[in-house]
Order: sequence, then C-alpha cells, then structure tokens
Amino acid sequence: MYSARFTALKSPPNSEYACDVARRVAQVLCYIALLFASADVWPVLTIGFTFRLAQPLLILCIPLLLPILWREPIRTFPGSAWCLLLVIWSIVILPFSLLFDRSLGYTFWLANNLLIVFIFVQTFRSSIEIARLVDALLISYSALSIFGLVQLLAGMAGIDLLVTEWWYPGKLPRINGLSYEPSFYATYLINGWVLSNYLVADKRSSISPRLLRLCAVLTSVALFASTSRLGWGLMLAWSALRAVLRLATFLSGGKSSRRLLRRRIVLGFLISTVAVTLGISSRDKIAAAINSVSFLITGLGVFGASAISSETRINGALMTWNAFLAHPLIGSGLGAVPVEIASQLGLSVTTLDDAKQNEANSVLLEILASFGLAGSILIVGFFLRFASQIRAVQPYCSEATQSLIRGMMWALLWSLLALQFNQNFLRIYVWMDVAILVCIVSGAMPRGNRVHAIRDSVS
Repeated sequence: MYSARFTALKSPPNSEYACDVARRVAQVLCYIALLFASADVWPVLTIGFTFRLAQPLLILCIPLLLPILWREPIRTFPGSAWCLLLVIWSIVILPFSLLFDRSLGYTFWLANNLLIVFIFVQTFRSSIEIARLVDALLISYSALSIFGLVQLLAGMAGIDLLVTEWWYPGKLPRINGLSYEPSFYATYLINGWVLSNYLVADKRSSISPRLLRLCAVLTSVALFASTSRLGWGLMLAWSALRAVLRLATFLSGGKSSRRLLRRRIVLGFLISTVAVTLGISSRDKIAAAINSVSFLITGLGVFGASAISSETRINGALMTWNAFLAHPLIGSGLGAVPVEIASQLGLSVTTLDDAKQNEANSVLLEILASFGLAGSILIVGFFLRFASQIRAVQPYCSEATQSLIRGMMWALLWSLLALQFNQNFLRIYVWMDVAILVCIVSGAMPRGNRVHAIRDSVS
C-alpha cells in the first residue's frame, strides 16, 4: 500500500507532460541567456556588483528542473567533483581574503558559473536537443555581430546605440556590441569566429552549412569593424596556424591539401605581385592613407605610435605575477588580487570601484594569484579529467561529433588566449561555451548498451 501510494505521489497524472514543458521552458531560457551572455552595459542591474540578464534567467531554470530531476537521475559530467571542490576551496579561503566583500560576491559568481554547466547538462540531454543548442550558440554570435554593425552605422548617423568608445565623438564609433569595450566584444566574438570557420573548413559537421557560413561571415566583418587590435591579432594568429597545419599536411603527402596549398601559393604570389607594383607606383598616396588611419595603431608602440595599451597590459601581467608570489599557497582571494596590485603602485583599495581600477590582466596569472597553488591544482584537475573523457568518447562518436568537439575546443582555446590580455576567467559566456562542450561530450558517453552521439542538426 505504502509503495503504491509513494509511486503515485512520485509520478502523478500528466507528470511526464509537465516535465517536458518544464524542460522546454528551461531550454528557451538558456537560448535567451546565450543571446545576452556578453551583455555588460544592457540589460544589467548594478548594486555594487553588476548583475547581467543571463544570470537570473539561468537561475530560473533550477525550479523548472526540479520536477525533471525528481523523475530522472541527475546526470553528472566529467570533472564535476573537481568543480565542487573548487567552490568549497573558494569558501574555505574567504576568511583570508584581502577584500572579503568582493571575494564573497566573486565566490557566488564562480558558483553560479559552475552551476551553468550543471544546468545545461540536465536541460539538454538528447542528441537533437544538443544539436539545437549548438545552433542557438551560432545564431547568438551572428545576432551580436549584426547588432555591432548596426551600432556602427547608427553611430555614423549620429545615433548613440550603447556605444562606449568613439574614434571621433558623434561621427565614428568603435563598436562594442553589448560589452564594456571593443576588446571585450572581440573576446566574445572570437569563439564564434573560430568555431564557425573551423567547421566550414572541416566540412564534416552536421550543422547547417548555411548557418556556419553566415556566422563565419558576420563574425569576420564584426571583428574587423570593431577595430580591436586584440581581435585582429587573434584572427591573424588563427589564420597563420591553419596555414602551418595545411603546410604540414602537404609535406606529409596529403593530396587534397597539396592541391589547395598550390592554389593558395599561386593566388598569394599574384596578390603580392599586384600589391608591390601598386605600392611602388603609389608610394605618396599610400603614405597619406596610412597617416589618415594612424589612430588605429595608437597605444601599440609600433611605427612610432605610443605604447600605452600594450605597456599597460604587460605591466599588469607582471604585477599580477608579483601578487601571486606574495601569497603563493592560498592566494589573495577570489576578486581580491586588485588589492595586491594597488599596493605595488602605492595605492590602497577600500571600495569596489577602487578594485575595478586595479584589475589583473592575464587570466592564468589571475587564477594563480586568486586561488594560490592549491586552488589552481583543482582547476587543472578539472580540465585534465575532462580532457581524458574527451579522449575516451572518441571511439563512440561519429565524424560529425568529433569535428564539433574539436571545433569547440579550438574556439575555447582562442577565448583563453584572448583572456590573457583583458577581463577575467569568470566571464559568463566562457562558461556557457564550456557548458555546451560538456553537453556534447556527455551526450556522446556510452550509457548501458546504447551510444549517444550528436545527430544531424535540426534545420
């Protein structure tokens, strides 16, 4: 009697339909959160800390998932234990933080980011759901690229559309999308640019080729128009890497790569010849043109320009390293590294605004300085555990899924490169990208006698 009553309580009439509706609503909330993952200037709520729209949207998914988790087992993911230990470590070192109030908020931020991974893994379980999630990711990059270009055109028309920086006030904006500044915007877009370009070139993905090409073109134009030297450098570095890899394939005897490389060599020779010829005949005009856009290299310390931007980032990285050396074992505390950096400048940090003026630069050094060696080992443990799982699921994945996993990994690597020069490792969109990769790998893990793989994307 008791068992029957408990079963009836656990599985009431229409509970399966209710769970399905709840999951779909949670998925929609995740899609919207993806769209506003980079939103720093709108829509946000600032109460000491800045709360972005993506955060409450994802938190709303928790009550929606409760009835689902009541019926279905909780799906763990590779490295979840390491993530839990990292949150516990952040709480343990709170009393030793150099800026307790900020560390408390940052600990909540870290827990929220790790919760994103948990929410995504529970919300997107089937292969079709994960495929739609990847589509939504590419659509969000495309949408923010379009918004950035509209922002540029509106600024040139004299309309300030959330612009934070201008080359010429009221005439020529530096597009920043919904981010604080153009370099932050480029850091957000570079992930979508690398992912879409990789999958377009790989040609084994099951994602709609039209969507991939659209995302590749839009992010390319938006990154170029952002005039972010960081974005340009990362695009150049990716293109150079791909060229080296193609050359290595060619030297190893790949026929298709040899044919492709031969075409590129001929095309490159023709373009170089034309460029040199035009350059010799138009030296005076080219010099005048370079002078007219010299503002684009301001702050880089090249061609006689000032080195404000590059020197600031280099000095910031050095001071972050010194902050780690001051507290090598347990760190300064999450979010408290600015206190140690300010002290090196003869300043003090008493408010949250003071801390923002002395932020760390390199994300890897920031992790070391924040958590110390003990906490950093936990982060390394998570990535090593996850990397081993990726290797373990390779035999169970289709070529399309393997291509998608590699594309996501390359995109995340380039995001981490971008984060070495600005922002911090708690950016929501970085952890959402991690969450999507975790979903893809978790979906490919063998369960019982079945093997789950990402099926063709739903167009």
